[in-house]
Amino acid sequence: MVLTYHRITSDPSRYLYSVTRDQLDAHLAVVAALQQEIGPDRASSQVTFDDGHRSNYAYGLELLAQHAVRATFFVAAGWMGSREGFMSWPELRELVAAGHEVQSHGWSHRVLRECSSSELEDELVRSRRTIEDELQVPVTAISIPHGRWDDRVLRACAAAGYRRVYMSEPWMRTQRQEGVELIGRYMIRRSLQSAQLRRLLAGDRRFVFYLRSQHRLKEILKHLVGSAAYHRLWSTVAAVSDADDPAALQ
Repeated sequence: MVLTYHRITSDPSRYLYSVTRDQLDAHLAVVAALQQEIGPDRASSQVTFDDGHRSNYAYGLELLAQHAVRATFFVAAGWMGSREGFMSWPELRELVAAGHEVQSHGWSHRVLRECSSSELEDELVRSRRTIEDELQVPVTAISIPHGRWDDRVLRACAAAGYRRVYMSEPWMRTQRQEGVELIGRYMIRRSLQSAQLRRLLAGDRRFVFYLRSQHRLKEILKHLVGSAAYHRLWSTVAAVSDADDPAALQ
């Protein structure tokens, strides 16, 4: 199970996909304990962060070190070092030096499915090349901004040099499609407690069934109302605002 975090806060936030520092501490303790039980090479859990918010550096780097957990940070390269509230390139270099991965989340967090062919190429290629030039690391993975994609997007990812494409579909089995490896992820919400995370990672059938049912209902709603109307509804429910998470509005 690939876990995805977004913003980390000192106090509880209204934003649906935020977690507090204490929550993240407890979550990483669960991940670390499972890795010790079955071995890090056999552990099925993987920790990722999306967007590149500075809280990932301010709180996440220390906690990851305390629990000896390595993570992958997917960053919107055009925001790094230029947008308030997001990481700088020196901070990203610290993450790499600590043994973490930095990969792409597009150039400016645009909905890739809505880009023209030239815009799509720019979002994908410019991000990968900038991260590689700034950090001197290979960039072969991307997480899809807003989780919205189609076969054209996947083909463009493959052409841009990506080999792994991370989605916002928690129950998707890893598969190859259009020349890339598709990998599903579970988006961590502010309501998820550490005991629930352990049940999820341990494969508790009843809890997993409950979560899968929730996801299925969400997909049915999205199909019934359409993507645009669903996004407006989601923005209200998730309490998305410039103050809570500017990345979600791009």
